[in-house]
Amino acid sequence: MKYVLTFVLIIIIIAFLFSIGLFKNLQLKNFNFLKYIFPTSTYNYMSFYGNRNNTSTYLGRIRFNNNSHLNNFNESEVSPYAGKVFIEDIKIYGNQGQKYEEIILSVRGLQNQQKINISGWSLFSNKSNFIITFGLKNLDFSKVFKESSIVLENNYKVKIYSTHSPIGVNFELNKCSGYLNEFYNFVPNLPKNCPKIEKKEIAHLSGLCQDFILGLKTCEVPNQLRIIDNDPACLNYLKNINYQGCFDKNKNKFDFYTKEWLIFMNKEILDDLHDRVLLYDNKGLIVDEYIY
Repeated sequence: MKYVLTFVLIIIIIAFLFSIGLFKNLQLKNFNFLKYIFPTSTYNYMSFYGNRNNTSTYLGRIRFNNNSHLNNFNESEVSPYAGKVFIEDIKIYGNQGQKYEEIILSVRGLQNQQKINISGWSLFSNKSNFIITFGLKNLDFSKVFKESSIVLENNYKVKIYSTHSPIGVNFELNKCSGYLNEFYNFVPNLPKNCPKIEKKEIAHLSGLCQDFILGLKTCEVPNQLRIIDNDPACLNYLKNINYQGCFDKNKNKFDFYTKEWLIFMNKEILDDLHDRVLLYDNKGLIVDEYIY
């Protein structure tokens, strides 16, 4: 018991001396045990970074500040957006001839309705690089496309693909985007989460017409209209079951946009096996790093 009390007393004395700064200027390499008793403010815990298909992982140390594992960069090299925009995931799908790359960025932790303009930002891998340009938020085919800066808010995602955009622009997804798969070859296909056609919307139409409409799949554009050639009211309604009709009907709803941008690189920039990908802001400062 006497030895236990002595040991506790020694620990208390060391803690007191440490707290008043006695060890501040000492080389702690000879006192490595202290870092386990008194962890510094530099690091908090260990965290794994890597793609979710478990091909490889990167072990990084998380700091208390928002700069994550960017401790290998000088402070002057780190962007003020570090810790706010992240390279969330990187995946390579398929094989030669059918292969495409996907880089996912995510935004979180913004304060006071802050917004971030990522046009002019760039991605650098060991193999190549890509500069993010502009995009279209309101994908309205009734108007001339006029691209603008890509502006992100809290909880937004950006999916960057090595494929090309069949409509020629980057754009923000909305609830009607799935209809575009019927006319354009997107790789990968756009998500099909189009608004459901409710029975009350078509209750004024003939029973045969209603049955036809309710039999359509999600985001399906009707193309076999022979059975209702003699039903003008039905035909008129069917003409609006497409992307533009859905857009015009739902564009002002608060949940119309899905907080997800699609950006198309039209080239491959990743190594199939292992790579280091760096995200820079428009001033050339590092925002995030991803190693796989």
